Parts: sequence; C-alpha cells; structure tokens
Amino acid sequence: MAMAGLQIEGLCAGYGPVPVLHEVSLAVQPGEIVTVIGPNGAGKSTTLRTISGLLKAEQGRITFNQEDIQGVGADVLVGRGIVQVPEGRRIFSKLTVLENLEMGAYSRRDAIGADLARVFILFPILKQRQDQKAGTLSGGEQQMLAMGRALLAKPKLLLLDEPSMGLAPLIVQDIFRIIKQIQETGVMILLVEQNARQALKLADRGYVLEDGHILMAGEAKELLNSAAVRKSYLGESL
Repeated sequence: MAMAGLQIEGLCAGYGPVPVLHEVSLAVQPGEIVTVIGPNGAGKSTTLRTISGLLKAEQGRITFNQEDIQGVGADVLVGRGIVQVPEGRRIFSKLTVLENLEMGAYSRRDAIGADLARVFILFPILKQRQDQKAGTLSGGEQQMLAMGRALLAKPKLLLLDEPSMGLAPLIVQDIFRIIKQIQETGVMILLVEQNARQALKLADRGYVLEDGHILMAGEAKELLNSAAVRKSYLGESL
C-alpha cells in the first residue's frame, strides 16, 4: 500500500529519445526536507519536472498521499498541493510584486488574505515592495517572490529547484533560513541544490543523483560526513 507523502519507485524519464532518469526511487515523508544533490546534468531538474507533471514519465510509479499521480497534469497537481518553484524564478517582470503573488493563488476559490499576510511575515521586503514592478527587484528578492507566489497556492509539497543559484552568500543564508521556517509550518520540501553543503545542513535526508542514477541515499548528516560526498560534491581533498 502507498504511504503518505511522496513515493517514487523505478522512475524513468527523459526528453524524446534521450533518457535522463534511470530507475530513480526516492521518498519525502510528512514533515521532512529532503534534498537531491549532484552535478549539472545529473537529472535533478528532470526529477522535479516529472513529479510536478510538467514531464511525462516513461515508467515507474509516483504516489502522493496514497494517490497514484502518474500522468496527472501539472495544473491538477497544484490543486492537490504539489507546487514547484522553478529554476530561474520565472516571475512576471511587468506585473507588480502583489500581482505576482496573486498569480500563485489563481486556482484557489477561497480568500487569500491570511496566507498573503503570512507570506509578508516570511518576506517583509515583499510587503515593502508590493507595488513595485517585479522586474525591478534584485535576484534575491525575485527568488523570495517566486517562493512567496508558490506559498499562495497552499502547497503540501514544495519542490524547490536551485533556489540559491546566482545569489550572494548572505542572501543564500536568508533563503535557507526561510525554507526551514516553511518546513516548520508543516509543508514537505524536496530541494534540488548545487550548493550541496548548505542543502545537506538544512535537510533531514538526502539523495546523490549522478547520470540519472541514485548513487547514495541516507540521513543528511551521514552524507555530509561521507568521504565520497565530501570529495566529489563538497570540493574537499581528503
């Protein structure tokens, strides 16, 4: 029987005739932050795109809270609580910050005021800049906006694709602190990150993905202390 949370078994996916993922299996349990680390081209973003319904799997099984979601469209999955913050943020630069946030709630039929207030508590800068065009924000502020927009979709599972990419170290610390706060509200998080050290410090468990295969899996602390991970992904010479 399928378990609560996200369960992926034997996932194969790719683009046309080009296979990217080979028999990938992973899980995110309620209350967890799970990270997937690995080099560029390993298949990390492809994994997220397949979970969120943007890419169709060729084989394997994906269940979320005991429901089979294989082949379900991305718009339907958002309604079920699976929300992705894509790499590159994809904000609407000509719209204001507030309009961008409201776009995150497009599928909702209930009032968003309380959730908007919570987003402004998490990201005070967005409240200050709510009437500004989103394209005028710094890179870090745009990342915060992309995350805030996702939160207005009321996620049960938040998929984060390279949230620290291109950001200054101090801003990265802010983003990771906020990810932890989001977890504390009961949201499951699957984090894809090239900043392996920060991701493993934050996460409960982790997976190492390379060439579309899961090479290692375990408690995040164990992976952080693994000689193989430290040499290959943390840049340490042993």
